Amino acid sequence: MSGKKLIIHADDVGMCHTVNTATIKAFREGIVTSCSLMMPCPWVLEVAEQLKEEEYDYGIHSTLNSEWIYYKWRPVADNVPSLVDDYGYLLRDPLETVKKGLAEHVKREIEEQVKKSFKMGLKPSHL
Repeated sequence: MSGKKLIIHADDVGMCHTVNTATIKAFREGIVTSCSLMMPCPWVLEVAEQLKEEEYDYGIHSTLNSEWIYYKWRPVADNVPSLVDDYGYLLRDPLETVKKGLAEHVKREIEEQVKKSFKMGLKPSHL
């Protein structure tokens, strides 16, 4: 058997500046071999620019919740009301998303997250 034997994956990239810088540093130091980006998050543009410059393995983290109390993000897709709270942010509780989220809205949101990555010039290897 040849090729990769172990993948060390960094999660929640794009969520904030410190996660981005730590992930890029971990890539450069050989600590991680893969990461996933949260496309709805405010710092995704910063890390996208860095990932395009390097040959790192990255994918899209299907983001359907915004679990923090005071730090929130909105969906990428328009018109997915079953996925958002009264203020337009993604629902906080994953179980609430399971109960309320319509399959068509989940599909639309994930598709729009992937499309956004392509529009940013990214070439994700996985979802």
